[in-house]
Amino acid sequence: MYKHQSFRNFRSDLHTDDDECTRLKKIYYDNMDTNDNFKKLMVITVKHKIVLDFMSIFNGIIRGKGRLEGNDKLMALNLMKRITQRVKIQINQMKKLGVIMDHTDAWRANEIYYKKLLKAVYSAILY
Repeated sequence: MYKHQSFRNFRSDLHTDDDECTRLKKIYYDNMDTNDNFKKLMVITVKHKIVLDFMSIFNGIIRGKGRLEGNDKLMALNLMKRITQRVKIQINQMKKLGVIMDHTDAWRANEIYYKKLLKAVYSAILY
């Protein structure tokens, strides 16, 4: 079982990701006259949605001092369905568009990162 502080660390990393996604979305949106920027915007948009959903879950975990109960548990389970689908989409997008995103192997790092987040959330749900 992950410790309460680990959940706070995950949430802190997610806030950093949130800021970065917001910054990149603005850049790609403002310069959407090229096809590559539109593709980049779509990849970042999916990532941003994943980050925001994870943040909602981690907020519930932290409120529950490392546990999810009642409505928080139900909310997390519903979000996890959506997150799992979006993670699959995100990984496939990054595999296909890695060259455009200037990170051909970034999908591997994202896959490992998402697996850690999913494991942490499921451990809190099942605890």
